[in-house]
Amino acid sequence: MDIRPSRPSGFNMDSEPDARSDSSKKSKKRLTIIASVAAIAIVAVAASAVIYDLNGDSLDLSGRQALLIVSSSMDGDVHEYAVDSFPAHSMAMARNLSESEKKEISVGDVILFRLGSLKVTHRVIDTSHIDEGYVTTKGDASETTEKVYFTAVEGEVVGTSHWLGETAMFVRANFFWILGLIFAFIIADIFISAYLKDKTSKEIEK
Repeated sequence: MDIRPSRPSGFNMDSEPDARSDSSKKSKKRLTIIASVAAIAIVAVAASAVIYDLNGDSLDLSGRQALLIVSSSMDGDVHEYAVDSFPAHSMAMARNLSESEKKEISVGDVILFRLGSLKVTHRVIDTSHIDEGYVTTKGDASETTEKVYFTAVEGEVVGTSHWLGETAMFVRANFFWILGLIFAFIIADIFISAYLKDKTSKEIEK
């Protein structure tokens, strides 16, 4: 008599491979989430470090102006003050000054002021007329001076970054090329992900 082992009701020979497949998918999903969170954290820390350095060792961005310097008038050799000389294409961060703070401007400070239709960042070289409502400024690489009244003063430069400015200049000059590359990478990622998913599904069916 031929006796065959009975199979429990509802038993599926393919259940074990399916379980392994589901477990593998869950593991990959967890790894993807962990990698994404880690990448976001790294970017956040790096961005905070850049802002902290540019913003005069502070993360407080209230009352600040970010400026892209296009002139070389501050490309001198002054290093004894809080803000050193800086070349053209630097990024500068200026802190807005209240009327009372303008009266506390000191020699060596780099201030942001309006000169006609332009915004200028030059160093204060004389405050002997501060009670009369103005200071004298000069670019570190310039020979001319300016009499700057408090009404034209907007803020004080608290930090600069040349590499950040150069990066901003590069992005601005190549914006559409960069946008196109990002779009191309996104499209390629979508197609590759779809291909791999389809390939995995076919292998499981086998």
